[in-house]
Formats: sequence, structure tokens, C-alpha cells
Amino acid sequence: MRHTLRRLPARPLAAALMLATLALPPAAARAEAPPVTEDGARALAAALKDGLARWFPKSEGDATELRWTGEPVATPAGDHYEVALPALTAVSDDGTTADIGTIRLTVKPQDGNTHAVTATLPDRVAILDNGKPSATVKLGRQRISALWSGAYETALSMDAELGDLSVTSDRKGKKGKKDESALTVGAITVAGELKPDGSAAAGTPLWSGPGALSISNLRFLDETKKEVLNLGGLTMEGTYTRVDLARADAMQRLTQTHALAGTQPPAAELIPLMQNLMGGASGRVRLSGLTALNPEDGTRLALGQLVLRGSAEDLDKPMASTTFGIESSGLTLEPEVAPKAFMPDKLDVQISTAKLPTASLWRAFADLATLAEAQAAAGEEDEEEGEGEEDEEEGEGEEEADLPDHGADEAAVAAIGNRLMGAMAEVGTELRIDRFVVNTPATSGTVTGAMRMAANSAFGAVGSSTVLLRGLDAATKAMQPKPGKKADESTQNALGVIAMLQAFGQASKDDAGNDVRSYKIDVTETGQFLLNGADMSAMMGMGQPEPEPIQGKKR
Repeated sequence: MRHTLRRLPARPLAAALMLATLALPPAAARAEAPPVTEDGARALAAALKDGLARWFPKSEGDATELRWTGEPVATPAGDHYEVALPALTAVSDDGTTADIGTIRLTVKPQDGNTHAVTATLPDRVAILDNGKPSATVKLGRQRISALWSGAYETALSMDAELGDLSVTSDRKGKKGKKDESALTVGAITVAGELKPDGSAAAGTPLWSGPGALSISNLRFLDETKKEVLNLGGLTMEGTYTRVDLARADAMQRLTQTHALAGTQPPAAELIPLMQNLMGGASGRVRLSGLTALNPEDGTRLALGQLVLRGSAEDLDKPMASTTFGIESSGLTLEPEVAPKAFMPDKLDVQISTAKLPTASLWRAFADLATLAEAQAAAGEEDEEEGEGEEDEEEGEGEEEADLPDHGADEAAVAAIGNRLMGAMAEVGTELRIDRFVVNTPATSGTVTGAMRMAANSAFGAVGSSTVLLRGLDAATKAMQPKPGKKADESTQNALGVIAMLQAFGQASKDDAGNDVRSYKIDVTETGQFLLNGADMSAMMGMGQPEPEPIQGKKR
């Protein structure tokens, strides 16, 4: 069953509902909804027949191909069209097939060249492994609707729910017993909406709005019906700001054209479309109530909560900024990999950047992409030449001459990096540790700080940070071996590190009377590395010239 789940087709079935609206004849912006007619139904069916082949090709690297049997059927039904897509089968390279069946749509023309679309998926799908029953997918309830823009070929809003989803094994287990493995999901929901939000420099409208996807009550049972995974919830939330849907549509058309041809879009065409695609985006992923079991060794893991968050702002302006954060709590492992007193029970980190020169970043990205294309093209030429040659001995010098010039590529990458670093130093790009907190029952630590790139400084940057460590004295006491016993090597190493931290830190007490070691770290423009005001540069070997390379040897 585990093998079957890994090979299920990855493409979302709900994407099929998009095809229906692509086939509708375009209407003038802000015009009334076009009427539903027999001619419109025939045009819709014909366009779908062509579109199914164009929009779902098997691209290079895809392990799964979508195959349609028959032709689409569209029928006028009052103010909308009833659509039945051809029977769908997903076929993987390894012999796995999913007999999905017929997806049904309703397509209702709206004003402004938009279309209200609903979809109904088959509630039962058979998975076969080289023709033999492997698994069955069941869908207990569903609701899928969207508002589709014909002008931009994208969903302006989405509201969907798939509930009581299960994947159960149809294989025989060990010793002829039934394989009881199963995956169940309480619900999967998707929601989002984009609304107009100003105009781009070219006059095209911009769009902003939120989106979310959530999965609840996910369980996985192994072949003996033992629970090996339980996930209370997984939520992904995001917001897009000032999205240029005209650019997004052009980029989508470019990538689809090359996918049909089995090629990759050139960087020179793709990257200009990516620039100014959106003003920014933010996202948050929250996982809660996770428990997992490794049946082979009995290891158990539990995690109360894990949150990942990030954002990028002002990507369409000269200076951008980003943030990234991670937060977790309630981590336990059985058997314990460390004393419980030193297992982290809370982690909270947030790092941000500011004053990022967007033009320089895009130039570096474009240069790296162009270099990668050149390397790929050179590799393909070498392969073609190799295919046309028979095995024969060649001189050593000739072999070396045919080798790719990795040194030139490394020099080009270094030049791109140096140019970008110079641009960042010129504007004073900043990296900030807004928050770094690690807590265990016995100890805790916090870090805050910031670094600014500076062209005239000794190290190209200046900055400062403050580190606070609590509980080092208590940790040392707790790690001491029992009388008559000797600490093992790992404990000795840990005690050595703690002793060094105690020696270098400035001792004080917090409000609760706990011992605290503080470390104020500064990197100055002149190249000093200060720890609590003391210059540590010489001790750390900083500021010393690099040794000259030995003649005749490569670095």
C-alpha cells in the first residue's frame, strides 16, 4: 500500500474544470453575459477536444500521462452548459494506472468575460498495478466551484471541499492475509479570491487577494492496521499583492508552448515576464497534532505545532524586503535521543532582509539562468558527439582538451556573485535576526542582531548581535556523572563547550534569579571582532592574509 500511495498521479483532477472555460468564445469586457445556445455548446465541445490535448501534455520529466477516451459533450441547460469530459485514465511509467472516469462540469457565462464553473469528480477511482487491483480511492463528499477569467485564463475565486477521502489497499498482504493499509482524510478545503488593486505601468490591471488550503484529520494505517501517522491539521495560507495577471497569462502560454514541444522556455523570454509579476506575497504553513510511529524500530515522534512563515514585499519597486520564520512547540521523541531536560520544547525564529536591490537581483538571476542554459547546451552537444563515435583510444592531451571548462564557469559565477554583492553593499542591504529563541526545560537562549553591508568596511559588512544563554550552570550540574562513574565522550565534549561559554560570557541574573550569560558581538568598519567589548580578532585569526598557494598545485 505504501508503494501504491507513492505512485498516485500528482496532477490535481480539479484542474480539468479550467478547460471548460477556456473554450468559451471571448466576450467584450463588462459586456452582458452571452446567451447559452446550441452553437455555443458545439463550439465548447470542439474547443475542449482540442484543449484537452494541448493543456495536459506529458512533458519531459513527467512520470504520469493523462489519457482521454472519447470526446467532450456539452449540452445547453437553461442559463448554463452541462459538460461531460471524456473518460480519464492516468498512466504512470511504472505501470500504475488510475481509472478516474468522467468529470462533469457546469459552465455558466457571466459578464466581463468571466464564467461560473462547478465540477463533480467521480466518487470512486480504481488504482491498478500492471493490470492488477492495487488500491481504491473513495470520495465521500465534494464541492468545487470557481469564477474563471477568460481573459487571463485563471481562477479569480475558488471554493472547494473534498471530504471523507480514503485510499484503501486491494493487495494481498504477507502470508496471503489481507493488506489493511489505508490513508484517510477528513477534509481538504481550498478557498481564494483575487480583486482589482490598481494598474501596472503598462495600464494592465493588478490583482490582490488571499488564498488558503487546509487538510484535516489525516491518518495512515500500515498493512497490519496499525496507525503509523496521524495529523490533526495542515493549513497553508497566503496573500498575493499587485499581481499582473496579463504577465502571468503570457508566462503560462510560453511554458505550455514549450511543454508541447518538449523543450524548456529560454531564460531570455521567461525572466522578463517574471519581473514585475507581482508586488509581493506572504505565506504561512501551520502543522498541528502530528504523531508518527516507525513500526520497524518502535520510534515515536510527536509534535504539537510547527509554523513556517515568509513574505516578500515591494518586488515591483527598486528596493524589496523579505522575512522568514519558523516556530515549533511540543516536540517529543521516544526513545529519547537526549535527556528530557535538554530537549527543545520551543523554537521561535524570524529572520528578515531589507533594502534588496531588485534590478541587481533580477540581473544576477538572468545571468545565472543564461549560464546554466549554455552549460546544458554544451552537455547536449557532447552527448551527441559521443553517440556518433565508436570506442577507441585517444591521447591524453586530446581528452583534456575535450573536457568542459569548469574553471571558466566558476569564474563566471563568481563574477555574477561579486557584482551582486557590490550592488548590495552600495545600497546598504540589511540582514536582521529579529528573533531567535530556543527553550528547553533546563536551558534557554535568545539571539537578536543585524548586519548591514558596507562597501568601505574591512569585511564588506558591519553589524552587532546580542546572545543571552540561561541555565548553563544548572546544565553543568545536571550533566555531571554519578559518583564513581565517568562521563562518556559526548558528555565530556558538551561539558567542555559549556565551560567555554561560561568563560566568555558576561555573568548576571534575570528577574527570576536564574544565571544568565550574555555575549555582545560587534563587527566594526575597521575589521574588529568585539566580544563584550574585547577585540577577539587575533584569537580568531581574522584580518590575517591568506597563505599564498603552492606553485604547481591547483587550489
